[in-house]
Amino acid sequence: STATGNLTIYQLELWIGKSLPSVTMPSYPTNVVTFASAAPSAGEWARGDIVYSNAPSSGATPGWVCTTAGTPGTWKAMANLA
Repeated sequence: STATGNLTIYQLELWIGKSLPSVTMPSYPTNVVTFASAAPSAGEWARGDIVYSNAPSSGATPGWVCTTAGTPGTWKAMANLA
């Protein structure tokens, strides 16, 4: 028989820094974009990786950008939300 109705697919991918196997890396974006409560303090990160705040609020930073690659790299806060 033929199926009718809507199909919704949900997908969740979790990783810390660039800890993905090299064979899968070509299928992922060059930079990581993720969410956390603070800038990373562990893991390997590349320049341009972004961590958005998982609890943004007025007057606070919406996230952090890695400006120098490393473990954990150098992270700079984005401009505060107006």
